[in-house]
Amino acid sequence: MVTVQRSRCPDAVALTDGMRHFTYAELVAIAARVAHVLRGKGIGPGDTVALCFVRSTEQVLALVGTLASGAAAAPFDVRHAATAVRENVTRLAPAAVLADADGAELFPDALRLDGLLAMDGGHHAHRPPPRRGARRGRRRVRCPGPGRYRR
Repeated sequence: MVTVQRSRCPDAVALTDGMRHFTYAELVAIAARVAHVLRGKGIGPGDTVALCFVRSTEQVLALVGTLASGAAAAPFDVRHAATAVRENVTRLAPAAVLADADGAELFPDALRLDGLLAMDGGHHAHRPPPRRGARRGRRRVRCPGPGRYRR
């Protein structure tokens, strides 16, 4: 579904947390890097990856990337009781744990998503939100779906 939307409107905002904005093209590119790293570790269809994050855009990026690798994703919010999260992840026995900085405190051997975002130059952190109705000198084309435009 994400890749279909990327082909229709690659520059449309797919994911935002109010500060950072990811277009469909960027979301698919980051998800592909996550999937590539997981596949490089031998993780794919039939495997499960525990996602240990606080609720954030990073959690969504990890989820999409994990699913792109063919593995199943089991998200855990690390703000919940640490003991319960550790027990549940241990009981799950995932092929890998993918985490942000908070999740890495619980699982020091986890794969870190922030390294993959840093490879992207981290330009999302300072990008201003897109202006509504901004033309930026290009013609706008209506994409399928309500209120979607392609430049």
